[in-house]
Amino acid sequence: MQGFREKYSFRDVKRDDLNIRLFGDVAVMTGPLTQRLIVRETGEVMEVRAFTTQVWHRSGEGWVMNTCHNAPLKV
Repeated sequence: MQGFREKYSFRDVKRDDLNIRLFGDVAVMTGPLTQRLIVRETGEVMEVRAFTTQVWHRSGEGWVMNTCHNAPLKV
């Protein structure tokens, strides 16, 4: 992740029509995701469209993301 953070900066994230399934203190969230990133070296803005799967668990401090996987979508 450190290499990613050094190369890119997040501009914004948009999620659409999420499917959230609860299993006790675990939630699985799936759906489309659009991220706009800035390439730090050039200032170029990139748009990345993906389908995301995220696993969250409830802790004493609230919901915490445990796992995230984004599969790029070709447009």
